[in-house]
Amino acid sequence: MKYKILALALCLFASPSYAKPMDGEIYTYRAVYEYLKDIATSDELKNYPDAIKQAVEDALAGNPSRYSDEEFLLAMANIEQQRQHERIEKIAENRTKGTQFLAENAKKSGIITTKSGLQYKIIKQGTGKKPKPNSQVALHYQGWTIDGKEFDSSYGRPPFEARIGKDLIQGFNEGLQYIGAGGEIELYIPDHLAYAEMGTPLFEGGETLIFKIKLLEVK
Repeated sequence: MKYKILALALCLFASPSYAKPMDGEIYTYRAVYEYLKDIATSDELKNYPDAIKQAVEDALAGNPSRYSDEEFLLAMANIEQQRQHERIEKIAENRTKGTQFLAENAKKSGIITTKSGLQYKIIKQGTGKKPKPNSQVALHYQGWTIDGKEFDSSYGRPPFEARIGKDLIQGFNEGLQYIGAGGEIELYIPDHLAYAEMGTPLFEGGETLIFKIKLLEVK
């Protein structure tokens, strides 16, 4: 969005036109809007609209900040500590849910649990070459959280290519070696074989993940 706005601005400045009565208002509004939109992603900002309004008013009036640097830094430290505490609690909660899910899933027909804790179900064995450590593979996949939310899929894109033992999470490295090219497998991956405590915009830290993989080629 920023680049589009900049490109538009450059085009406008290049034309032989002059500022209209509303231009100052439009420019000011969008400049403030874009800035606040970019930073207003945290709950702290969303929950305190009056503080945002007061800060803008004070800045425009040339008033000093209502809070000192020391107060600001202390508030930031306290908020970060609270976030970290909540993150640790959420990871523990996700791991508990994952453990419970895997315990129930292990009772289902066709599910195999390995020594590592990985669970898998072979949908189609595949008659082609099986991957080995360092094999280059091409595949398609879909990924879900244990509550059934699809967070990613390679379908609609070129096949995903990677090297076993180098480019993939541990659950993939192990699971793909159970089928040959042309095969399909479902993997139920505990967090220690997936992304562990590392959360992403797609899923949270500590989550057990489910993948359905179609192995297209082993090179």
